[in-house]
Order: sequence, then C-alpha cells, then structure tokens
Amino acid sequence: MFLAVHPDGHFFTGRANPQLVLLDCFVEDGKIKLAYKGKTLEADLEEVYRRKQVLPAELHAKLRQDGYDCGDEVAAFLSEVLEEDARMVVYSPELFTERTAIPNAGWWRNPVPTERRDDSYFVDLAQFMITTKESLDEVNELLGRSENPINSVQFRGNIVVDKCSQAWDEDMWSELRFGDDSDSTVLQCYKPCTRCIFTTVDPETGTKDPAQQPLQMLKEHRMAPPDLVKDLGKLPIFGVNAGTKMPGYIYEGQTVWARLKPCAF
Repeated sequence: MFLAVHPDGHFFTGRANPQLVLLDCFVEDGKIKLAYKGKTLEADLEEVYRRKQVLPAELHAKLRQDGYDCGDEVAAFLSEVLEEDARMVVYSPELFTERTAIPNAGWWRNPVPTERRDDSYFVDLAQFMITTKESLDEVNELLGRSENPINSVQFRGNIVVDKCSQAWDEDMWSELRFGDDSDSTVLQCYKPCTRCIFTTVDPETGTKDPAQQPLQMLKEHRMAPPDLVKDLGKLPIFGVNAGTKMPGYIYEGQTVWARLKPCAF
C-alpha cells in the first residue's frame, strides 16, 4: 500500500536498500504509523487523501503508478532511514497505473487465466504470493540449517500454507479454496514466483548474507524450467503468485483445498 520513492518518483527497494525491511509501516485509527530502530512517527492518512497531492512513481520496467504523497513529516522520517532524500506515497485505486497484471501464457506449461486483470497496489506483480512450510523445510535441509533456520518472512509471502503432502506442492496448484463452505474464498494461481537477491536480506537485521544464501542454493535446485526461461528468465522459483477469484475472509488454521494442474508449472 505504501512505497518509498526518490524525489523524481523512482522507487526504492530492499534489494538496494536492505534497511527498509526494518521499517514498520502500518495504518491504525486513520493514522500512518512508522517505526524504525526505536524512533516512531504518526501522520494523518485521512489528511493525505483529502490533500490529494499526486506523485507519479516509477517501478519495475519503468512502468508508472501514481500515489498520493504522504507529506513532509513522513518524507523527513523516511529520508533519515534511507540516508538520502525520499518521499512516501500511498496507493489509491482511482489513480493512474501502467502496471495492471495480465497473466502471460509463457509463465506456465498449463493454460493460464489470461482473462485476469489485477491492479495490485505497489507490490511487484500479484495480489498474493503464497509459500509452503514444507518447501521452506526443504530449503533449510538443503542449506544444513537445522539450527537458526531461515523463516518464511525472508521470502516475503503474505500467505503460508502448511501440512502439504510434500515440498514444492505449490508447483502443481491451479486454485486454492480456503474453508469448507460453499462461499469459501478462492484464489487463482497463475505464475511461479521467481526470486532475486532480496531473498538474501535477513528480515531481523536488514543485512545481506555474505554467501548470498538462500539464493545460491535455489539456483542449484530450483531454476525455472528450460521451456519457461524465455518468459520467466534464468531465475530460481520459490512460491506461487495468485489473485482473487472469489473474495472472502481467510484466517490462520483454516483448511486449504488445492485444485491441481495436469503437471507442474
């Protein structure tokens, strides 16, 4: 929902500015609340929306997505965190975007739902990035990290599914249904999540792993299949991107049902 940008609108990312992972940013009682290493700031989000000061932001592939500027106090706080001039914008659905996500047939071996059109705030691509505990356990086993294991936060998913039958079950998912009711929430999967240097940033310390793990291990064991490299790139895969098919509430402890594709990816 929020994005840090340079004065010219180009976005900051934890890939280049890993200290961003230590910045807490959330909304409560109509206030933007920021916290970083013991320092805090509150700003009136309703005033930001009333002011409607639009700042064009430039994200991946130089695609533009506008946001509302969160004001000078927030900018000063963020500039101190990043040690250079920065501003923060907040998403609003009525603003201009060039980043509407439309699934690409080259992302999967199976047919993808190309009728989807997702405007997904300021995230890289999809509304949801889903990982599984079993795949994370496999990563830690391959790394020999029985002590001090990597946790799921390092992969930045917003949903984690556990009790899967095996690691990498998510490669087979077409849809996920949350709950047992007829009006259950349904998410539609449409792209394996390719991973970058950001996976090497420790979410507790905001520092990069000197051995570039777990990225290097993923490159050895989880590269995109050769027939999908043209559209996915020469990148490793961990997790799956998804969007809403049937909206609803999901919560911890819910049963998750998976509709499978004929083959992985």
